[in-house]
Amino acid sequence: MAKTCKLCGKRRSLSARGYCDECSSRLNQNATAQMRAKSGPIYERWKTNRLKALQKEVDAEKPLPEYPETQQPREPELPDLPEYPEENGKHRIN
Repeated sequence: MAKTCKLCGKRRSLSARGYCDECSSRLNQNATAQMRAKSGPIYERWKTNRLKALQKEVDAEKPLPEYPETQQPREPELPDLPEYPEENGKHRIN
């Protein structure tokens, strides 16, 4: 059952958003061109929503706990390294 395309008005089979294949392809090409050029309403909408999402993540971050200078977390002690055999006073490399 054919319906009318929202863009061209022709009776054709439509996508879920109500556009025929030709109009859908043109809209996709237009959106791609705007994103590559980093200008236009589609790019501006994407940029605005991207910044909102980043700000939401920043706002959701928990602050780091503050420690008094005497209670600073200590770095773990490193284990002692084993002695490697030396040959003629030089380290042996395999």
